[in-house]
Formats: sequence, structure tokens, C-alpha cells
Amino acid sequence: MLELLKEIQDSSKFVIPIFDGALLVEGRVLSPAEVEAAGLTSSMIAREIIPKKGAGSNLLKLQSKIEGKEITDLDDDTLQQILDAMSSVRPESLLKMEEQQNKILCLIVQRASQDQGMTWERLHLVTAVDQQNADSNRLWVGMISKDDRASIMDKALTGHQEASVRVGNFRSRSDLSSSA
Repeated sequence: MLELLKEIQDSSKFVIPIFDGALLVEGRVLSPAEVEAAGLTSSMIAREIIPKKGAGSNLLKLQSKIEGKEITDLDDDTLQQILDAMSSVRPESLLKMEEQQNKILCLIVQRASQDQGMTWERLHLVTAVDQQNADSNRLWVGMISKDDRASIMDKALTGHQEASVRVGNFRSRSDLSSSA
């Protein structure tokens, strides 16, 4: 049982390179309840951003229409649709979404390594620029790029699915070795 518990414990963490690989960060996956809460918050904020009924499907159609095209390749009607869609987005709602994501990032990122994982130090992500302090390993979450944030959030949100697969594979290996 000890090996299974170690596998489950290892599955609760992830390591991601950020800042073009200059720093590795270790974080933990979100619990199912935390994933649900994050999803509910995002849904509520999305409703504020897209207040009109059916606007979501219109945005998806618009997205598929413009994917892979340069702005100069779009016709006037498509450009007007983009402007109309953007007018329904309220900046304060986007800020709420970023604040929610910042809180999650601060909650899940635990430590960092600048030597490819040889040594690790506690890393504290903070939500305000005036809270950052290099001497205390405090980094303002706003300094993390959009792509790095997306990678961290993806791992945190989907970690339970990956953990289930890993534990299932571990059990399969254990069953095979015990029957041999």
C-alpha cells in the first residue's frame, strides 16, 4: 500500500518550466472541489462578459471564421462583428477573471528551481507588485506570462484526470507483478 500512496502523492504535484525555462515551478493540482469552484467562478464571470443569450455561440462562429487569417484579410462585415463582440466585453469582468486566476496561481505554486530541479526553494506568489521581494522569494504573479499562466492552470485543473490514469496504470503494473 505504501507504494500506491506514494504514487498518489506524486500525482498531486506537477513541475512546469516558466520564463522560457529559466525557472521550474512546482505546484499542486486542484482538488475536485477547487476545480468546480474555479469553473463556477469562471462561468459567472463569462456570463457578465457575454450577457446576451446566444452570444456565446455567435462568438464561437466568429472565432472559427477568423482563425488563421490576418486582420487585413477580413471583410468589413467580419470586422464589424468583431467590434460588436468586443463592445459586450466589460473590462471589469476581465479583471475579475484575472484576479481569480491570480488567487489560484498563488494557492497552487509552492516552490521553484533555477538549476533544472537539482535544488528547490519555497516560492511565494503574491497578488500585488508592492508585495514582491526577492530576498523573501516573493514574486508578483503579474510577472508570469500569459502562456506560462495557461500552462500552470491547465496542469492544476487537469491534474486529477492525469493522476487517475497514473494510479490506474500503477495498479495494473502491481496486479501483473503480484500474479507472476
